[in-house]
Amino acid sequence: PQALCNLQLTYPHLRPMMSCVLPVYPTRILVLLNIVDDTDLETEAAYKTLCENVAQEVESHGRVASLIVPRHEPPPPPMFTKKQIEMPSSLLIVDPFRTTKTADEIAYAEQVKEQELLEAEYETAKKEYPKKREEWEMMRDHPVYGNTGKIFVVYESLGEALRAQQGLSGKLYSNRTVV
Repeated sequence: PQALCNLQLTYPHLRPMMSCVLPVYPTRILVLLNIVDDTDLETEAAYKTLCENVAQEVESHGRVASLIVPRHEPPPPPMFTKKQIEMPSSLLIVDPFRTTKTADEIAYAEQVKEQELLEAEYETAKKEYPKKREEWEMMRDHPVYGNTGKIFVVYESLGEALRAQQGLSGKLYSNRTVV
């Protein structure tokens, strides 16, 4: 708290909006709390409805430049599984003097090629999974997109953001008071 007060002395053009223990500086970004519940984020339909309702409400207070409703995506599942093909029983006994291939042998040769492709896909997926998992963890820990339960609204002007803060604070949304 003292460092923030000293900041005011160092940079006098950053005057707080209200007199309080911690200075509050005006910004075009409004963070709405206590609107989102985990059930609102579970299904795509519920999430879409929530975004539409919030967008309609926040746009009634001013021009919205951006609306962000963070939502955790589930971690990427490991999509690599090895698949094995089985040799047809008719190929277990091989006639060394035969010169033509049977339909079973041709089908098996195609299955072997398919197996090689599957193994190549398996190795590629196995190598890519750590990267996908790392990207997911970065999004989960992101300061904006990782904050489920908060809604971020960026208004076009400071005045619109202030009016929205005054208009939205204390309103009820799904039996929860907006903070």
